[in-house]
Amino acid sequence: MVTTILLIIAGLMIKSFLSLQNVNPGFNPDNTLTMMLNLPPGKYSENHQIRGFYDQLLRRIETLPGVQSVGAVTNLPLTSTIVRFRFTIDGRPPATPGERLVATTGAVNSNYFQSIGIPLLKGRPFNEQDQEKSAPVIIINDTIARRYWPGDDPIGRHLTLPSLGGISREVVGVVGDIKHSGLETESGAQIYLPYQQQPWNFMSLVVRAQSNPSRMAPVILHEITALDANQSAYDVKTMQQVVNESVSQPRLYTLLLGVFAAVAMILAAVGIYGVMNYSVTQRIHEIGIRLALGAQARDIFRMVVGQGMLLSVIGLVIGLVAAFLVTRVMESLLFGVSARDLTTFLCIPLVLVAIAFLSIYVPARRAMKVDPMIALRQE
Repeated sequence: MVTTILLIIAGLMIKSFLSLQNVNPGFNPDNTLTMMLNLPPGKYSENHQIRGFYDQLLRRIETLPGVQSVGAVTNLPLTSTIVRFRFTIDGRPPATPGERLVATTGAVNSNYFQSIGIPLLKGRPFNEQDQEKSAPVIIINDTIARRYWPGDDPIGRHLTLPSLGGISREVVGVVGDIKHSGLETESGAQIYLPYQQQPWNFMSLVVRAQSNPSRMAPVILHEITALDANQSAYDVKTMQQVVNESVSQPRLYTLLLGVFAAVAMILAAVGIYGVMNYSVTQRIHEIGIRLALGAQARDIFRMVVGQGMLLSVIGLVIGLVAAFLVTRVMESLLFGVSARDLTTFLCIPLVLVAIAFLSIYVPARRAMKVDPMIALRQE
């Protein structure tokens, strides 16, 4: 029974984890290196100082051999750095408390979308003309476009972020949705600002390389210290590592459950074999009498297998009922698979029946070969 429950739970978790790994994050993590910087407010207290540092650093990195493009963003996808702001749509009544408009918000440079591989769906990306004193602009994701302008073009519309100066900003582009908080979560509303117009001290670099991005790390770190000897980067890793780490907890749960289920399956097989082997030993005299009275070896085989399988099936049915009830409480842990997944509830019992049969087979074969004369003498 316990084996059945563990195997079904492990099967559901494995299917859930595989579904999670197949999720499209909305960007391309291949050949991409990331690292985080946080400029000290005491030294970089003015916006022009922040912009000056990142402008120079991005230009330096862009000229390095093997670099295709360099992006910068305040909140890197699939990390703990998530910033959300309330926004309003110009020309529309204020949102009611029940429909409060909130979006994950970040500042990016003009090459960010290209560097991380987020597709541009409409309009244009940010460019070098989007400076501090130029018209305030904004880029939204496809979710906002479809939710608030269904069947219409959002380019040229205006949004306001009250917490960021309350300035009306023109929508100049629409980009694809990305998984920001986690692969298992909905993309939700996402807003991007040009960092030239909204600088932040902390930024993550996204460097797309022509080949192995990890080899670029020492060179890029050197450029940072060359620009400011007291400044350093942290959390240096490839974007693929970031994606892998975002599913590390489900991977651990799946691995542990898989190990427990495998151990339980082995113990169940050994247990069934031991019980049936002991049963055959205890019934040697009975088997000898049956054979002496004309029973065939195959009749003995069917008897032993039938009795063993009957007990195994009873335990299996009880385990299935228990698993059906237990999996109800783990619905929230699953992604892309139902806690009543028919394939899992069909395949696991078949596997267990096969294991039970193999465990019974050896004692049953032994019972077939009992010599009735020897068995009767033992009595």
